Amino acid sequence: MPFAKHTCLASLFLLVVIGFNDVQAQSNDPFGNSPATVTTQKNQVPSARPVTATNSVAIAAQDANIRDKQFKSDSELRIRAALNELTSQNFIDVPMIEAAQQLSQVHDIPIVIDRRALDEVGADEEIPVSINLKAVKLRSFLRLMLSDLDLTYVIKDDVLQFTTRSAAEHALSVELYSLRGELAAKGKEVAEMVTRVIVPGFWEANHGPGSVIPLDHVIVVSATSDVHYSVEQFLQRLELAHASNKADE
Repeated sequence: MPFAKHTCLASLFLLVVIGFNDVQAQSNDPFGNSPATVTTQKNQVPSARPVTATNSVAIAAQDANIRDKQFKSDSELRIRAALNELTSQNFIDVPMIEAAQQLSQVHDIPIVIDRRALDEVGADEEIPVSINLKAVKLRSFLRLMLSDLDLTYVIKDDVLQFTTRSAAEHALSVELYSLRGELAAKGKEVAEMVTRVIVPGFWEANHGPGSVIPLDHVIVVSATSDVHYSVEQFLQRLELAHASNKADE
């Protein structure tokens, strides 16, 4: 039987990992923020449409959009959208507070600095930043700018906050990710894939702060927003690979 027609989870795992390099490249820093995650509403009736390679990701995106509108404030939704906007900035030894103010004005989102957390590591808002990038997503720009300072960012209290990695570990959020079709009965295997593929050192099995718990038809993930973003992307790719294999049978 041709490889493309194998529907076992191991084959899907290989397919998804091969296609996941671009997402994983953005996930080496587990501390940051992300767009919505996928969840299932209680008593939600599954779609009667057959799941195809085309509509699998669309369904996941629709679920994520529904969840965001119900559980996220308007301010948080605006920040999450802004993180996917393109930005072009050239900072040369600019105080971090000034960089934050400029980014806040350009992208029309509130940005603050966690002064208490920075003070605990002997830093302050005047620490200089240097970075010159054009037409990159704001989330990538912030990750690169702050990683040089061993800092990161989180969405907290309806603002985007520059903070330390240690403080970010205490800002974990819990999200539910629905599993569809044959994947619904394979929560344990999917959870294992997540911890093996997405920032392996982040999970509690490797003494990290994050956790993944499989339940009926869902996995429960406690992680930073940036890791949640990668989990969502990975699960969408997994569904897409599964749907493609089913379509080829």
